This record gives sequence, C-alpha cells and structure tokens, in this order.
Amino acid sequence: MIKNLSLLKIDFYGLVGEIQMEFGSFAKLEYLSLFGNQLSGGIPAQIGLVVSLTVLHLGENCLVGEIPRELYKLRNLKILDLSYNKLFGTLAQEIGHLDCLVLLWLNNNAFAGQIPSQIGKLTKRQPIYWSRAFTIVESSSINTLRFEK
Repeated sequence: MIKNLSLLKIDFYGLVGEIQMEFGSFAKLEYLSLFGNQLSGGIPAQIGLVVSLTVLHLGENCLVGEIPRELYKLRNLKILDLSYNKLFGTLAQEIGHLDCLVLLWLNNNAFAGQIPSQIGKLTKRQPIYWSRAFTIVESSSINTLRFEK
C-alpha cells in the first residue's frame, strides 16, 4: 500500500509539471528521487511533513522559487540534492537544524546572499556544492571556500 511506501524513485522518466504528491500519505517515505525530469514550479512545503525522509533528490529539473523553510524540519535528512534547477533566494539559518546531513548539492541555481554560518555546524557533512563555481570544503570554518575549475 502507498501508506507503507519507503522508497520512490522516478528518475529520468520525462515527468513534467509541478510536484503534485500528497505528502501526508507518505508517512514512511525515506527515499524520494525525482531526479532528471522536467518538473517545474516550486518545491512543495508539504515535503517538510515527511519527517522520515533521509534522501531527497530533486536535481536536474526546472524547479523555481526559494527553498521552503519546511524543508529544514527534515532532521533525518542525510542527502539533499537540489542541483541544476532554477532556485533562487538565500539559504535560511535553519539549515543548521539538518544535523544528519552528509551531502548537500545546490550547484547550478541562482542563490544569492551570504552563506549561513550555521552550515559550519553540520559536522557530518562532506563538501557542499554551492551555486555554479564554489565548493565549501570540509573544515571547521565556513570561511574556507575553493573555486572550482
């Protein structure tokens, strides 16, 4: 049954339109990947209701808008891939609440503003890919930036 669904992976399937899922129906969902489609519109705030999510791959779509603050409530999230979309705005300080986060891909979007200092508190993280040309490298300081060639 859909209530017991723990993994949903629909990558490179040619999906178009907005993400229309009723996330309240997916209480046990741990892995959601809609990578490499042509999804548009914003990231639904309802994703923040799926507290069991550990992996969220929404990269390589046409998603627009800001990252909804509800996403930062996913305390079990280990992998967050929002790369290669048309997202904009700034990252909220609440990103520091994602204690389990290991991988964060934000590259090839249109983010602006300062990188939140709270990212430095994500102790389990690997390199974080930020916007088009910068990587925050593994360190105790958020000020360590390296230009990618």
